[in-house]
Amino acid sequence: MNPFTFDNSIPPLKRVKERLVGDAILKVNQWKMILQNGILQSDGTSMRLTLNKAAEIIGIPKKSLEDYNQLFKKVKLLTDVNQFSNEKMGVLRNYLKKNSKKLKKILKTQKVIENSKTKQKNKNFDNSAQKIQLDIQENEKINEIGQHSISDQTNFQKQDETSMIKLQEDYDLFNNFEKEYESDLESNPSPLGVNFIFRNKQTECQQQFDQF
Repeated sequence: MNPFTFDNSIPPLKRVKERLVGDAILKVNQWKMILQNGILQSDGTSMRLTLNKAAEIIGIPKKSLEDYNQLFKKVKLLTDVNQFSNEKMGVLRNYLKKNSKKLKKILKTQKVIENSKTKQKNKNFDNSAQKIQLDIQENEKINEIGQHSISDQTNFQKQDETSMIKLQEDYDLFNNFEKEYESDLESNPSPLGVNFIFRNKQTECQQQFDQF
């Protein structure tokens, strides 16, 4: 439960010349807690506060709290800040000055790592976008091939149907010719064996139709 309650009667802020590091750490943590959770009111609801209003409740100016927070972040990159708990904030500032070169090197390395992560993230995003585009193009090609295949198949079917109709017409025509010719042969037998030749032509036509 949030230990802080909203009180309109906030006493005026007292300027502290030099604060202990442990006290500053506690105040910064309390400030962050209020900002995150808000203030519990009498009706059980939680009210969110601005940075300045939360700082007023803590009793330290917002600018000071932000300054403390930045100092603690920098010290944590070098060592455990809690070891300075019983020291004054001036000691913490002097420690950062003495290790400024080391801190700059760490911050530079951090920045390089962050930039590298950002570039890799952007690269992964670009690769994903490119892959999606390639997939779309591939699907379009597949659909286009499928449409051509369907069109070709339809054309082949039409050609087959046309050929079958033509062959059937030729076969029917030949059958009619056969009947008429046989009738003529009965009345006028051919001494040259035309009937034999006709039979061979009939067999060839039937074979062609069966093969088709």
